[in-house]
Amino acid sequence: MSFFQDVINIVAKYYPQLLSGVGNTMLIALTGTVAGLAIGLLTGIVRTAPFSRNGFVRVLHKILNAVIAVYVEIFRGTPMMVQAMVIYWGYAFASGGSTLPLIPSGILIVSVNTGAYMAEIVRDYPELIEVAKESFLACDVEPQVLPIRGGTDGAQLSFRGLPCPNLSTGGYCYHGVNEFVPVSSLVKMTDVLQELVARFA
Repeated sequence: MSFFQDVINIVAKYYPQLLSGVGNTMLIALTGTVAGLAIGLLTGIVRTAPFSRNGFVRVLHKILNAVIAVYVEIFRGTPMMVQAMVIYWGYAFASGGSTLPLIPSGILIVSVNTGAYMAEIVRDYPELIEVAKESFLACDVEPQVLPIRGGTDGAQLSFRGLPCPNLSTGGYCYHGVNEFVPVSSLVKMTDVLQELVARFA
């Protein structure tokens, strides 16, 4: 019981700091996600907008597309912790030792990271999502269409111009020690994939 008593004592002593940490975490997560959504929408619009007939605007558009491609590739291909270290300490190095305020730094880091993952190309091919949903329904599985963050193969291929929505594997508790996939889910997803292939055959 000494362990639980120690935990209770720590919480009782430091609960103001714990609540402050929870509040800061929620602030950074919510603000950064909203800002990241705005960045993702903006980059998505720029990348999918038709090229202008005006030569100067056309060149500028191509330059912006190249910059966005580099931005997405870097922020999708590196861990967020590395990005945080580079942005926070990179600014300190460039400014001669001055550091960014912690909360704005956190919001900035989450925003640019989230924006890179939000810049999806699959949204321009809704028919792929519809075919996937029909395949799930044909196998008596109720589909749920959800945005997903992460450096998946589908996300990488989509950004390179080959739209690849991510399909469920039927697993649970991803990225944790309790992650698992029931055999029934594997069987059901095999049926879904067969149905999906048949619709494109």
